[in-house]
Amino acid sequence: MATACRKVLEVQDDWRDLSVLSLDVDQSASLFQASRSGELKYSSLHDYEQKFRRAVSAYLHYLKEPTKWKYPSRQPTHPQLPTSNGNANGQVSRSDTDVDDSDSHGHRGHEYRYPFRPDFMAKLVIPRDATVGEITQLVAWAKTLAVDYQPER
Repeated sequence: MATACRKVLEVQDDWRDLSVLSLDVDQSASLFQASRSGELKYSSLHDYEQKFRRAVSAYLHYLKEPTKWKYPSRQPTHPQLPTSNGNANGQVSRSDTDVDDSDSHGHRGHEYRYPFRPDFMAKLVIPRDATVGEITQLVAWAKTLAVDYQPER
């Protein structure tokens, strides 16, 4: 994890002087993705970012309760999902933490990240118990957001 943290942070000026307590993890990850996308494979970029996020999260949890802290176990990954062009070049990943935004039924959400473009990481929060039907509706709605969207006739 130390190597991942160094790789992600070293793209920033004065990265050795950054404080983990005030670090914007999303901004750091986005800057890393944008700065290194031409040098590293997508899978390497993704691995470095995920290890970086886990390391920061673990350290912040340690700072809250050092005597109760335990090394976090690795969470299962989700399979690759097809991109809009039908291949599996992109991968959706779950962030290391649940999202506290509960809907009216008390469903807790998961945040997913998707490398939308080399310089942009998209985020999506959905209930952990989302169904295929709900995801299908979400995809249909998301298509309407495109600047070149034209309704089917």
